[in-house]
Amino acid sequence: MQSNSILEALEQAVAQRNKLSAELAKCGGHIAELIAQAVTENVAIDPVLQDLKPLIPRQSAARPVDNTSTHTPTPAAPKKAAPSATPRSRAWEVIQGADMGHGMTADELLGRLQSEGYADLRVATVQGWLSYWNGVGSLRRVPGAVFPTYVPNSKGTFHSLTGKLAPTPSGNDPVPPLLREAQLAVQEAGGRMHSGELAASFNVNPYELGTQLSGLLRRVGIRRPAEGKVRSGPRGQLAPGFTEECLNQAIAIFEASGGAGSSPG
Repeated sequence: MQSNSILEALEQAVAQRNKLSAELAKCGGHIAELIAQAVTENVAIDPVLQDLKPLIPRQSAARPVDNTSTHTPTPAAPKKAAPSATPRSRAWEVIQGADMGHGMTADELLGRLQSEGYADLRVATVQGWLSYWNGVGSLRRVPGAVFPTYVPNSKGTFHSLTGKLAPTPSGNDPVPPLLREAQLAVQEAGGRMHSGELAASFNVNPYELGTQLSGLLRRVGIRRPAEGKVRSGPRGQLAPGFTEECLNQAIAIFEASGGAGSSPG
């Protein structure tokens, strides 16, 4: 009987040890003293474990993956294609479509081009293009605008080179009217003027004006310096044009020749 009691006690001790070992693995070694005390003092194990529960770290349950979501990722916005036209060509296309009543400033043109992908452009570059096109007569300034504003110089609005702008002498004046009017305009402008500026002041076709006026100078043997280009305008843009000196020389020769147009020998 005594041996059976000893075996039962050993079995209970082994069971307590196994149960405490399992809890010890969860709790960590810092509460080993409490467990040892429970064993050595033959304290009932369940109340001890109940006291140890606050010390046992909780294990966070793994959150199940939800594979039923219907959310579709938003696709990335497609990149804008690089502009195919050169910046200058596209600028010309845009300015040609400008409102004839409002026109377009350099800043407005730059903003339009940058929105189309020409991100590296600078306002100084656009201002240079507008000044040049104005100088050669492709554009004209909108009068009264606070900032320099340009519109296309439509050929439909040009006056013809007749009357006081005729390239041939009339009446008793041996000098062609076009030559005299051009000389007065260039003189008022400070002594030099781009062909486009001169044409815009008369509202005539700049190409026709340049051809006729250059022809009158050649007729009396006057050659324009710098291959016919002059610096004019607020930015000193170099473009085809005329100087007061050349026009005065041509007028003097026409007057001396009685309108014949040949340079006196």
